[in-house]
Amino acid sequence: MRCHTPFSATPATTMTDAPRVLLPMVLTVLLAVLSAACASTPQLPANVSGCGTFFYGYEGQTGYTDIRHGDGSLRRQPKPPIFVGRSPFAQTQQPVMYDLLGAVNAVAALDRPPITIDGTPTKTVNILVLSGGGQWGAYGAGFLTGWSLARDTRDRPGATAGAPFGRSEIDVITGISTGAMQAALVLPGSVDGDVDGIPAETIRRKADCRLTREYTADTVQHLVKERSFFAFLGNPVSLYRMDGLEKRTYEGIAEFLDVYRGLPSRKRAYVGAVNLDDNLFYAIDMKAIAERVPEDDAAGACLAETVLASAAIPLAFPPRQIEGELFVDGTTRSGLFWPTIMGYDALAQALETGGLKLHVSVIINGNQSSRDFKSVQRDPNPDLFSIAESSSRIAIDQMFQDGVYWLENSLKSTIGEGDYLSRYTYLSNHDIQTSDDPDCVAARTNGKTEQFDPYFMRCAYKIGFARGRNQRTAWLQFDLMPGVTPAPKEDMALFGGRQEADGALTCPYDLLPVQP
Repeated sequence: MRCHTPFSATPATTMTDAPRVLLPMVLTVLLAVLSAACASTPQLPANVSGCGTFFYGYEGQTGYTDIRHGDGSLRRQPKPPIFVGRSPFAQTQQPVMYDLLGAVNAVAALDRPPITIDGTPTKTVNILVLSGGGQWGAYGAGFLTGWSLARDTRDRPGATAGAPFGRSEIDVITGISTGAMQAALVLPGSVDGDVDGIPAETIRRKADCRLTREYTADTVQHLVKERSFFAFLGNPVSLYRMDGLEKRTYEGIAEFLDVYRGLPSRKRAYVGAVNLDDNLFYAIDMKAIAERVPEDDAAGACLAETVLASAAIPLAFPPRQIEGELFVDGTTRSGLFWPTIMGYDALAQALETGGLKLHVSVIINGNQSSRDFKSVQRDPNPDLFSIAESSSRIAIDQMFQDGVYWLENSLKSTIGEGDYLSRYTYLSNHDIQTSDDPDCVAARTNGKTEQFDPYFMRCAYKIGFARGRNQRTAWLQFDLMPGVTPAPKEDMALFGGRQEADGALTCPYDLLPVQP
C-alpha cells in the first residue's frame, strides 16, 4: 500500500519508501539554510580604531640594484620593498623612519661597550627579528628565556672578557605571526633599566615567565578550536575560532602596557600584517601606539588586535578589523622582516654618522626544512578543508624558508656587505629526532596533528632554552645555514618533571639562582 501524498494522515509509507519521501524535504531545508547562510553577515571580529596613524605600508619592487662593496666591486642585489606612504586611514603621519632614526641616534649616544669585530671595537644597533611559525614559536620562547639567563653575556654579573652581548642590549624588535605574539612579551623582557620605579629584573622575570607559560601549558591546545558544521551555516570567515588566543593576547598586553610606555624611545617593536583591502604589507609601531594612544582601553585594544592580525592565518583564523579594514597574517607577504625597510639611505647615513654597524639576530621559529620531524600518515579521505589547510601550511612554510634568504639579500642591498653583522638560530628536525627528553619522545610518537601540541611545544622550548643559555655557541652565520649548534642536555634536564598545574614548564627563573 502506497501513500500518494507525503502529508497524508494515513501511516502507509514503508521503510523503503521513506527515503524517497524525506530526501526532497531534507534537501529543500538544507538549500534554504545554506542560502540564508550565504546571505548573512560574515562573522568578523569587532572593529578597533584610533591606531591607524602608526601603520606604515610597503610594496615590493622588481629588478636589481648595484651595490658597491668594501673591496670596491659592484654586485647586483634584489631591490628591497619601498615605503608607499601613509595609511589610507591616517589623517596625519610622520614617516616611520622618524622614530627609528631617533632610536639609532639614541643608541649612538649610549655609553655601551663596543663589540670586537675582526679585532676592531665596534658599536652596534642590535636588531632582533622573530619569524612566524605557529607552535614552533615555543623554540623562540625558550631561546629568549635562556638568553635572559645565559651563562656568560656581558650584561650579566661576573661576565668574562669578550662575552657576547646580552638580551637586554636589544634595541629594536620585529615580529610576524607567532613572532608578533612573542614581540609583545620580548619587548618588556629586554629592558636594560628600571621602568617607573619597577626593577628591570622584576619586569624581565614577569615577561619571561609569562612567555614560558604561554608556550608550554597544556591549555595551548585549546587556544584555537575547529568550528562545528553548524557554525558554517552562519557564514564564518575562518575554519577555526581563536577565542582563547584572543583572551591571552589581551591579558598580556594589559599586563605590560605601562612598561611599553615607560621604556626609552630607543627600545622599539614593530609587527607585520597584510591589509586585505589594499594588499600591502604594513609595519606597525607598537611603541608608538602605546605612547600616543592615551586611553588604556583603546591602546590595549589597538595593540592586541595588531598582534592578532599579524597571526591571523588566512582561512584558518578570522581577519582582524582595524580602522574598518581587514588585516591578516604578515606571512602572506613575508616570513620575517626587519626595520631597514623603513629607512634606506637615511638609516645608512645615521649609522655612518653615529659610527655604528647594524647587528641583526634572527630567531627562526621553524625547522628550515620542507619535511616534518616525524612521518604523518596521509588522511585516506581528504576533503576540501583538509586539502586547503595543508596547502596553506606548505605555502607559509616556504615563505619562512625564503624569508631568510630575502632578509640577507635585503641587508646587502640596503646596508652593504661588510657594514652589518647577521646571525641565525632555528630548531632542526635533528634536534627533536635525537633528543631523549620525555616531551620530545612523546612529540615524535604521539601521532598528534593539532595546531598546538603541548608535548612538541615543551620539547621545542627546552631545546631553545638550552641553546639560548649558551650564547657563545647559539648562533649560525648565514653561510652555514642550515646547520646544527649544540643544545646542552644538562640545560634541558634542568626542568626534570617540574611542571605547573596547567602542564606548563616551571619558569626557569624559579629553577636557577638569578642575580639582580
